[in-house]
Amino acid sequence: DYELGGVAIQDPSLGLLVRAWKLWVDGEDVRIAPLNDLGNATTLFSGSGITEVTLSFDNNAMPVVAYIQADELKLRWFDLSQSPPQYVVNNFGLGIATPYLTFDDKRSQFIGASDVMLFYVRSRKVWVRLLRERWTVEYEWADVPSHAGRILAAGMSRGNRMQLKFAVPPDFMLDMELGGMGF
Repeated sequence: DYELGGVAIQDPSLGLLVRAWKLWVDGEDVRIAPLNDLGNATTLFSGSGITEVTLSFDNNAMPVVAYIQADELKLRWFDLSQSPPQYVVNNFGLGIATPYLTFDDKRSQFIGASDVMLFYVRSRKVWVRLLRERWTVEYEWADVPSHAGRILAAGMSRGNRMQLKFAVPPDFMLDMELGGMGF
């Protein structure tokens, strides 16, 4: 996966639109590096049976990684409420496909009101969870049309609405708004 982030991991001093980062699985290692410096990759964590990864960064430029391991959706994120603060892993179980992480609005003037969002498909519906709720609340957003494939991309439109792009012949955009949440 690829994502814009800070100048370095845990360095949001120049904002979150500074460098393109790449996240990938190398054997059992989940690795991350700036796109222009792949030779200096860092192993974030390791595990057997990881088949899919997706990346975002939180407000502090800490990597948030959702991944499929042994057919289960897991999420690794930096939890500031732990003592001491540390990475934790949430397990969301089986039957979930095509996870996609995104930060809804990385512009510096909106960082305080923005959030990391985890989208995924289960039972032909799109679901979303939010970092600000510590990933505990699951929202149903939309039905997935029968001809749609996996989530390819997510991002804010020019109309300030979150959109998902699915792999389908032909590709289409599913414009979604969660009532009362300000998205």
